[in-house]
Amino acid sequence: MAKASQENSRRCSSVIVYMLPSCYTKKSIMEEVNCKIESIGRETISKSLFDRHWKASCRNYKFHKRGAFAKCDTCVTLKLKLMEERRPDFRRSIEEERNKHMSEQMSRRNVYYAKRALAKAQLEKYLCLIHDKMDQNKTNIPRLANNMKRLHSGESCMPLPVSLTGMLTHGREPDAFCHLSVNGLWPGDPNFTVSSLARCLRDLEFVPDGGDHTGDLSRTTSNIPLFSSLLDQSAFIATMGSEGAIDSTYFQQHGNGNMPSARDTARSPTFKKLPPVLMLQMDNSAKDNKNLHVLAFCSELVIRGVFSKL
Repeated sequence: MAKASQENSRRCSSVIVYMLPSCYTKKSIMEEVNCKIESIGRETISKSLFDRHWKASCRNYKFHKRGAFAKCDTCVTLKLKLMEERRPDFRRSIEEERNKHMSEQMSRRNVYYAKRALAKAQLEKYLCLIHDKMDQNKTNIPRLANNMKRLHSGESCMPLPVSLTGMLTHGREPDAFCHLSVNGLWPGDPNFTVSSLARCLRDLEFVPDGGDHTGDLSRTTSNIPLFSSLLDQSAFIATMGSEGAIDSTYFQQHGNGNMPSARDTARSPTFKKLPPVLMLQMDNSAKDNKNLHVLAFCSELVIRGVFSKL
């Protein structure tokens, strides 16, 4: 029972709780356990015995409540098929399809877990960063203990829709970054994703006086090696061997002053060198994340020498 639950669950980061996918119920796990018991010629267990064992050994395994998170379409479809199907042969076929789907999902999670452990073990070589955005009603402000109807009716006032973007930098202080934006004023598009990633990388390589890692938005970008390597003409020529499309004199004439080269800023005492390999985990959203604009930004980070591999 514990083995069947452990193979198909993922651990929550905040507490020691393992969440089972939405396609699983306690009844489906009991049926899976009884199938394995029958395959070795033993007598199946009753529901009461299963409940006693579940309370004794699987208390930290939880099922997703309705509306807790967006659920996988495949998981929901397979769950509905199992609820409607009563023929044993067809149910066995659906269960095999579900097991294949769960194996694929767990293999992808295990790849991320392995890269996360690798980044923590070799901080000087790897940086693992996971990026996710939340723009649901849970982040609207004000957040009151007692919600009043007039806050949502639009008669007197409306809550301010705020989107929260979070990033985890495994093994590196301060371990987490968050960026807030107001929905409707700033669109959630590739520009926001690129800006969010750039600010996170900037703060990771900047070592403020006194060890405070809080990002200062008023800081000039000409002192940060990440932006120097992106805007410095000589860095592009040294990498590509030809003239690039960016004219560094433009930035000197429009308020940035004399921009130091990436080689000069790398010797600054406030500069903390980023590792050569960046491992980036993002949602499969073509609108915000996995599109030409974000891929071009990732390519630019490699071309300019910020990372050797991404």
